[in-house]
Amino acid sequence: MTDNAATPPALQALDLDDPGRVEAIYLAALGRKPTVEERTELVKYVSSGGPHKDRGKALADVQGLLRAIP
Repeated sequence: MTDNAATPPALQALDLDDPGRVEAIYLAALGRKPTVEERTELVKYVSSGGPHKDRGKALADVQGLLRAIP
């Protein structure tokens, strides 16, 4: 993955694949790993680039979504 301004900065420094990035976002935001279902859906979303077809923006979307969970 190339660095992108939309990619959360902490994730730019990590040498992780998409599943690893999703897991890192979950751990940071919720203090737990994603379930198999959560991981599958969000990795699919990130890998596709989401509606913008940009993996960095898709990762930022996931981070924003998880931060909004009380």
